[in-house]
Amino acid sequence: MNSEQEVPREPHMGCQPHTQNLRLARGTEAGTGKSSDPKQETMERIVGEIAFQLDRRILSAIFPDQVRLYGFTVRNIPKKVVQSGSDPYSQLSDKQAAAIMERYDTVMNRLKPLGYDPNDHPRITEHVVNTFGILRERPEMSGAEAASYNDIQNLRNVVKETVPSDMHNDCLLLLNCLHQLSQDDGKPLFIW
Repeated sequence: MNSEQEVPREPHMGCQPHTQNLRLARGTEAGTGKSSDPKQETMERIVGEIAFQLDRRILSAIFPDQVRLYGFTVRNIPKKVVQSGSDPYSQLSDKQAAAIMERYDTVMNRLKPLGYDPNDHPRITEHVVNTFGILRERPEMSGAEAASYNDIQNLRNVVKETVPSDMHNDCLLLLNCLHQLSQDDGKPLFIW
């Protein structure tokens, strides 16, 4: 997951009813599904990037030594670990599976007080990424743009100004969870 070649920078943009309504409300180019305002499109992609970065941060905490995590998502970790016990092709020993689940529980217990529900929020995270997309390119690390991605208040403002009101709470919760994990590991909010 840490290698740029392995991380898709353009997620599937399935047109769910909520997504379609968002695009109609935001003003899109006919037939393209993209915002006709480049600034608005960037703000939408920042919201999606927040969710994407949270997902990556959780996976990195649970699988700290893994570069490739084929088949594992935050949403399916417990199920995949259980399946590995009966899978002759699994490379997970019982000890490794227990360690993964211990790290999973540690991360989830860290996020639950913020309102994160491991049964709902991984699905919501996927929806946010698919609805808003993610940033197409890394910002210059020394530039003002990169600094703005590490400014929690700026990101809160982006969420408040960009997402429909019915998504505010969930998107702000995802941002708060990302901020918490960032404070815990001492790394920037967005890890490139």
